[in-house]
Amino acid sequence: MRTAFPDGQWHVRLDGASGHPGTPEDLLAELLATAGQPANELPTSVSGRSATLRALLADRRVLILLDDAASAEQVRPLLLPGTAGNAVIVTSRRRLTGLEGAQDCAVPPLTTVESNELLSCWVDAGRLAADLDASQALISACGGLPLALRIVGGRLAARSEGNLARSGR
Repeated sequence: MRTAFPDGQWHVRLDGASGHPGTPEDLLAELLATAGQPANELPTSVSGRSATLRALLADRRVLILLDDAASAEQVRPLLLPGTAGNAVIVTSRRRLTGLEGAQDCAVPPLTTVESNELLSCWVDAGRLAADLDASQALISACGGLPLALRIVGGRLAARSEGNLARSGR
């Protein structure tokens, strides 16, 4: 995607699942800082910040990833690009409805093969194969969810020796 968006790929953590999601006002301030807007020149209103960011992006080609949205209301002011050169991708654990112009794309859980491939990014494939029953049980327990596999992979990588089933806990 870098060639399509040569002016940057921006990632914004919305913390939707945290119980304390970011406010549109704060998230826009973060995006404006990324765009080079001095903190002392930030508009005070959400609509002012949205307009300023749209103006700063007008001559750029930027991909913005809004990760872990809590609701449509949280991201609506952030769906900014006013020009065809920019794009926004929103991830959420919930289906977001009422976002005008948005294309919905449900992502199914990973298959066992895909889960094994992802887990092997952190754990040596030989180690996974050596204890196939335990590795398959860990993969099954993760339910094809990439974040769960990432957490298990990190734990297994930190405990590079010993039983897979005990290391993945």
